[in-house]
Formats: sequence, structure tokens, C-alpha cells
Amino acid sequence: MTFDPSKPVQTRDGRKARIICTDRKHPDGPIVALIEYPESSPHAGDETYRSYYADGRYYPSVESPTDLVNVPVVTHKYNRLYRGSISSNSLHFADIASDTEQQARDGRSKGFDGRYIGLLESVIIDGVVTTVNFIPWEKPENA
Repeated sequence: MTFDPSKPVQTRDGRKARIICTDRKHPDGPIVALIEYPESSPHAGDETYRSYYADGRYYPSVESPTDLVNVPVVTHKYNRLYRGSISSNSLHFADIASDTEQQARDGRSKGFDGRYIGLLESVIIDGVVTTVNFIPWEKPENA
């Protein structure tokens, strides 16, 4: 993935980072960033500054745990899952995904209540579905 300094960043090893400028005039690179010390450091919680090349690398030609990378964008989408109308062995899901589990549960169709069996949760990282989980429906006590 291409590094974009205008988006949130962290170090390759997961430490918090924030870019101070991207236009520094220096042979060590145009990016100056503040990086949190690791939790294991006696300076944990403090920040240090580093210079980076335009592609986010700390060293010009090798990867390093200190390189800047964009923070992965993680989203969740939820689809309602129903037993099929012709056969209880078939399944179908609502083609409209909800942004929250509660929205998906609240939006289930009344006509399908007897066939509603749960939700499919899709975990999407940087636009790629990485995991799909089944969340079974738990019938409310007052239903």
C-alpha cells in the first residue's frame, strides 16, 4: 500500500506517531514526525522526533520498525441472516449492510421474524474483508 502522509500514521511496529511537517529541506528527508517511545522504554509516554523520507521510510532503502505507515482503517458491516422461505436448509441475507450491530438488529423485517437467525459481521481492513463472523440471534425474554 502506498504511504500517504496526509492520513493518520503510526510506526511499522505500532507506536503512535504524528507528522509535524512534510516540507523540510534536508537530505534526511522532508518529513518530521513525533514518535512515542515504546512501552518498555524508561521514557514511555514521551515523544522523540525523527526525520523520514517521502515514502515514510526511516532508512532510504530498507524497511525498519521505525518506518511510518498509515494506520489501518477498520470498519464493520452487519447483514441480517434468515432461513430460506422454501427450505430450512437454505439461507439468505439482507443485501443492505448496517454500520452497527444494533442498526442491523433493529432493521430486521417483521415478515421474516420467524426465519431470522442472526447476523453476519464483516470485518473490513483497508477496504478488504478479512473476517466474517456469525452472531446468532438471541430471542428476547419478553418475546
